[in-house]
Amino acid sequence: MVHRIRSSPRLALLLLTLVIVSLAALIVRRHVRVDAASKWYDLGVAASSKHNYQEAARDFELSIKNAPAFTPAYDLLAGSRLAMGQPDQALEILDQLRGLRPGDGYVSTRIAETYSDSDNVLAMRWARQAILEAPRSPRAHMLLALGLDRAGNTRDALAEARLAEQLAHSTLLADVIKGNPGIIKQPAQLLLTLHGLVSQVPYE
Repeated sequence: MVHRIRSSPRLALLLLTLVIVSLAALIVRRHVRVDAASKWYDLGVAASSKHNYQEAARDFELSIKNAPAFTPAYDLLAGSRLAMGQPDQALEILDQLRGLRPGDGYVSTRIAETYSDSDNVLAMRWARQAILEAPRSPRAHMLLALGLDRAGNTRDALAEARLAEQLAHSTLLADVIKGNPGIIKQPAQLLLTLHGLVSQVPYE
């Protein structure tokens, strides 16, 4: 035979109080961790602005430790690692960021950038992925242009670069060609030009 436990108003009130206190404590802990994450993130930004990338990387890692879903810290941590000459670590971090922001064209563009100086095939693959996810990204199109030119496809490279320029409402490439029309037939010089233009067009 099952015996039912009789509830009393006092017991119900006690249980409700315990629930409220537990929720309040959880909210406070979350706020404390978010505040700590923001503090370390701001310190990382300050260190990065002074080109102290090792200190910045440490600060961004602490920010992530306190708030694992805080995606800006991953982005700048990857940038710090790349600035320190650690592209493999940067790619690992960007892979984590992509897990938090799947299908995000900006993240794919960042991955393409990271591969840009080491693996042209993967750089082009990720640039194309970024364009699928963010068709109007000037940076993604310019990265693809750079990759195509490195692969010897000058005509398509120029088409992509001009599209990037159009999306960015810029005349950078047009100005270069106007000043030196023969650059189109100078692969090495064109490559240097496109490489320099990548950082001058926005992501969006």
